[in-house]
Amino acid sequence: MQANFIKHPGGAFVPASDEDKEFADKIGAGEVVRLKFTRMRNYQFFKKWHSLVRLAFDYWEPPELPDDPEKPWMKEVTPQKSYERFRKDITIRAGYFYAVYRLDGTLRIEAESIAWGSMTEETFEK
Repeated sequence: MQANFIKHPGGAFVPASDEDKEFADKIGAGEVVRLKFTRMRNYQFFKKWHSLVRLAFDYWEPPELPDDPEKPWMKEVTPQKSYERFRKDITIRAGYFYAVYRLDGTLRIEAESIAWGSMTEETFEK
């Protein structure tokens, strides 16, 4: 899992958002964790992007599952509304994806990573 932190005077790292604070709260006092630091290029733009995606997710309502006689087990499935899946689908619809094969030979589209090490600033700002 990843979270963003802001370094304050005196060396303390403070969670950059409420979501980052939730992550930090899961770490117990005195617990040792390993961190890998990455300097962010444009944190304000990154925050804006995530805020817009979060706003869209909050307003989005998934459709009801249709009855499918070929898949009776679907009646017992209750899909969850997932921010992570929504974010990936937005990235794919924006044209940032790659294709992979599944075990059965069908194609699956995966979202490209928007992490700083994976995408240039110019590409991210598009």
